[in-house]
Amino acid sequence: MAQPKTIPASTAQIEKKETENKNFADLVIDEQTIAAAIREQDGELVSLHREVATKKWTLSLGYGYATQWQKATEKDEISNRNGVFVLSLLGNTTVGKSFVTKRLLTNTEYGPQLVDENKMESSTTGNINCFESRAPKDLAEKMLVLDYEGEKGSSFPLMLHAREFFTERIDLNSDYGKERCKAVTEYFPKLAYVLSNIVILIGTEELISADFLSRCYEFALSANTNISNIPYLPVLIIIENKCSLVKKFGIKDVTNEFFYIHRQEADDLKKYFSEIYCLRLPHTGHTQKVKGVRMVGEAVVDEQLAALKNLIADIILRHRERLITHVQWLFLLERVLASVSSGKSVSMHSLLSEMTSSIDNGNQSIVKKIFIHLYFNGDLRTPEFYQYCRNFAMRVLSRNVAIKLLQQEETLSDRFIRDTCKTEMLLMWKILDDYKPCEARYTGHGTSISGTSVFCYQNKGSHPRHRTSEGIKNMSWITSLFGRPSTVVWYGDFVNNDAEQPSAKELEDFTNLTREFLNCFKQTPEEKYVKFKTLLQEAHIESRPRISQANLCDCCLKMMPRNLEEKIAYRYLRSYLRLIETASSVITICKSCKNELNMISLTNRSMPVSRTIAEALVTEVSVDNTISDGDDCAICMADKKDYTLVPCGHHGFCFDCATRMQQEYGFCPICRKNIESILKSKNT
Repeated sequence: MAQPKTIPASTAQIEKKETENKNFADLVIDEQTIAAAIREQDGELVSLHREVATKKWTLSLGYGYATQWQKATEKDEISNRNGVFVLSLLGNTTVGKSFVTKRLLTNTEYGPQLVDENKMESSTTGNINCFESRAPKDLAEKMLVLDYEGEKGSSFPLMLHAREFFTERIDLNSDYGKERCKAVTEYFPKLAYVLSNIVILIGTEELISADFLSRCYEFALSANTNISNIPYLPVLIIIENKCSLVKKFGIKDVTNEFFYIHRQEADDLKKYFSEIYCLRLPHTGHTQKVKGVRMVGEAVVDEQLAALKNLIADIILRHRERLITHVQWLFLLERVLASVSSGKSVSMHSLLSEMTSSIDNGNQSIVKKIFIHLYFNGDLRTPEFYQYCRNFAMRVLSRNVAIKLLQQEETLSDRFIRDTCKTEMLLMWKILDDYKPCEARYTGHGTSISGTSVFCYQNKGSHPRHRTSEGIKNMSWITSLFGRPSTVVWYGDFVNNDAEQPSAKELEDFTNLTREFLNCFKQTPEEKYVKFKTLLQEAHIESRPRISQANLCDCCLKMMPRNLEEKIAYRYLRSYLRLIETASSVITICKSCKNELNMISLTNRSMPVSRTIAEALVTEVSVDNTISDGDDCAICMADKKDYTLVPCGHHGFCFDCATRMQQEYGFCPICRKNIESILKSKNT
């Protein structure tokens, strides 16, 4: 028999907590559990940890993210454009989330570790684990089932113990557990709500009790805090687990019972979800005679889960057109984690727009990116602020149109300029129309945080229902129980008083501005760079962006063709690029434009002290050099590549990128071998 393993003494200094769970130093873990934890680690998608220096709780990409990204970007996966369907399972500790997760998978041998509840000394699942599966009824879609760490339970889950997740965290104290539980309750519902097609909320309370309804409201309100512009609301499935066999079963009957018992309060819950379903699962080990019929718990569970899988298949078919690919979903996950951890508002419409920006034409791409940067960094997206951002975007577009017109200087005429300006402005007006804010005013119960009138302000392109732009206090008796302002959702169509098309004066002003740019660039060609630099500075784009996948220079608007070797190498590395950089992709320029911008000094404007604005704002993409043959680092493509990874020997990285790969990720992006050290080398 395998000898049990005890958590190392370095964590034994944790004080006893007055909870139902044992001190994690007392937990005994056998080799079977350790092996299961290591297998489960491969599926860890999101990790929650506390920064030692700041004591702030942070969400980061888990151990299994890189593996998923690599698999999703392989050739066979890239050619497969089928969507991915995401299920998230949440609930308090010991309610049976891992059990339901395992039974939803095609291969039941693959999934979370199950622990006999009679022997359970702590919660089981830690962080957020992702398990891939085929969709029910052999549909083409891939299904991701996410098993979340339980709320309101042990702060030191068993699977994290077995991996020695806490061993090196010497800053633990008696408050650590409470803080971790609070962070789980704050962060995880929000992630489930914005990243899932279906949220499954599991509990052991009676479905018809006020406690279960309050739990549903607590999830809905917590998930909607600091969230905006959600194009599609998730489906909510409520499961009463481990119930008596004398209860009513069947999704339709149980759902009707839930809404009949709770009436108005349950109807209000519908505003936060596209659909709501309920079902019950009895304890698998129970057998009972009910009205003369012998009921076997295991058989009833199989029957109810089969019905649940059929329901999931039906939802997939109805939602098929709105699904995104696995790669796109992983991209969203990364961006959402960054926003939630920083406390920023999460706008799903903005994030989804980033994924589609690469399909815009050259003139529109940079304009849309700068508009999104300006608009979604504002504190409140009012109609006035939207118009300001749109006007600024039109100035950027006018410069681009002038550069394009210069390329046809021999055939230019006044009519051609007017027609081109009208076409380009109408197209951009239509693109930005999706971001118009809804002007519907909230007239329901409660008071706003600011004490002033509250409007919806959701984007036109993501407006299934109205939702308040700030929290409302004392909306109803049930929301007052949670003691915090809540986002209120109410029914209604999009409302906006802005014109559907630009006015004749706006078209004339745009045309005149384009002529001014055109004449200016004819007389002084370097003004193209001066105007570009000035616009960037006015847009307050301060963060260094990551490398874009675009093939077009946003400054000179010229294509930057890559040879076949570079395309293959770039596609191979792009999965790792997103792990290295987390800032928003804003602009991409060629070496020629970077050199021109570096020579410009805007003396009449405040400039950064440490470096020029071009260096701070622009990511360079080489026109002449390939990734393999040039002198630039394969990751940042800016600094010199003079460092090699040891022991695998792969090279082509600068010191900063090589150091970050070693310290933050620990493996080579090419061969995935562990990095033991980095070595400066010549002629790499």
